[in-house]
Amino acid sequence: MKTILVTGGAGFIGSHLTESLLARGDRVLVVDDLSTGRVDNLANVRGHERLEWFEGSITDAGLVESLVARADDVYHLAAAVGVALIAKEPIATIERNVAPTQQLLAAVDRKHRAGHAVRFFLASTSEVYGKNPKGQWTEEDDLVFGATTRARWSYGCSKAIDEFLCLGYRRQSGLAVVIGRFFNVVGPRQTGAYGMVLPRFVQAARSGQPLMVHDDGQQIRCFAHVADVVGAVIRLTERPESAGEIYNIGSDLPVSIHELARRVLERTGSRSEIRFQSYHDAYDKDFEDIRRRIPDLGKLRRAIDYRPRYDLNAIIDDVIATTRAHDKSTVRRTATDPGRGVRTIRGHGVPLRLALRAARHGRGPPKASRPNRPNQPEAKRRHQPRQRQRHRTNSEAARTTEVARPRVGDDAGPRRGDRLSSCDRPRSQRPSRSDRFAQIGSPAPNCCAAAAYLSVASGSSARRSAARRSSDGCVLMNSGGLSPPTPPNRSQKPGASFGS
Repeated sequence: MKTILVTGGAGFIGSHLTESLLARGDRVLVVDDLSTGRVDNLANVRGHERLEWFEGSITDAGLVESLVARADDVYHLAAAVGVALIAKEPIATIERNVAPTQQLLAAVDRKHRAGHAVRFFLASTSEVYGKNPKGQWTEEDDLVFGATTRARWSYGCSKAIDEFLCLGYRRQSGLAVVIGRFFNVVGPRQTGAYGMVLPRFVQAARSGQPLMVHDDGQQIRCFAHVADVVGAVIRLTERPESAGEIYNIGSDLPVSIHELARRVLERTGSRSEIRFQSYHDAYDKDFEDIRRRIPDLGKLRRAIDYRPRYDLNAIIDDVIATTRAHDKSTVRRTATDPGRGVRTIRGHGVPLRLALRAARHGRGPPKASRPNRPNQPEAKRRHQPRQRQRHRTNSEAARTTEVARPRVGDDAGPRRGDRLSSCDRPRSQRPSRSDRFAQIGSPAPNCCAAAAYLSVASGSSARRSAARRSSDGCVLMNSGGLSPPTPPNRSQKPGASFGS
């Protein structure tokens, strides 16, 4: 059994790589600073006996030395990711990409010189090709970057430095390094928060929002499923002949971004529209994009007989399916989950669980969600919903909601599925604030009691908000007197396994 170190193992690609390594019988050490990764990405293997989780940075020399000392192979995936993040934080991009790679390589080299062979895989990127005008890029093509005044080229340049470092250690020390240049890897768990296009499109389509296509949408890209990419990475790293080599990894089937948006709408059955947005509005005035990005995969196919299993439609379907499954699992969380005493309540108001969470952290409850009105000015959108709420009739406000919560005794209030209607009394006939306080702990299926409960849970600022929202029938109290749940212990000591 090997011990494998995966940096960035809580990220999108890193989490899939971790699962594959565990599945074949390896012990896996995962280190991630969670700057862009998420512990939830490792939920499928959270209790695995051969997984060890370390929340920390690979700029920590002591941590790197201790982990490399135990590792037989190292997969270095930790890096700054996403066009949006790169354009916004070029300094952090360079720092996260160059210095940690150098420190990690130095630690691996010391172990190698001591007589312990360690294989090293570097996750690089197609961004290193820059603006090379060729129709397809091979591993030996020139790297053509734009002006240094364009922040987006900082990412490609910093990853090129990483490659130079790896090849330098190969030449001077004989280190077994393999470099993989990823081309638009997509799949489950990828987030659109940093500009990744496919999860953005799927999320917009499923929520009925417009799909925002940058520029004219005629940029050409090739999308590869993360499962195909991870399989290629493992096979290349295990292959002795790959040491000191660079490989393009991805798909070579081109598609325009506009066509990708059209296919997402088709596969989701969404009626959302496609809108076009300039790079200036999406990023900044200095942003510069690459119009065509297609890899030559001939070298990869000759090395490992690479044959992707997923075409573009299958990739889109997989992303849609996993997104739906994730949404359903979120809705179905019961009151027995740590830190979740009440399920989200359906309606236009604030879910009770969010109000309780805000109370635990000393904040007022979050504002109620309101319908999106993209065609109206921001100032008008801000004031119009509240104004309309003041003129709602009691019949409009008397909506029913569903509450799922634990039973506490025989008189603990409604069961799951009970239908509770909001208060339909005129404001002049509603109980005073002191009367509402007195209702806490007794079954009171009306919104006035909910306002009282939130008053206690969230403090004075929440008291006013809850009282104001009580007429909308959007929040219901836990009438059994259930106190706000204690937040889960999220601290994780370095070196502790998920199963401990």
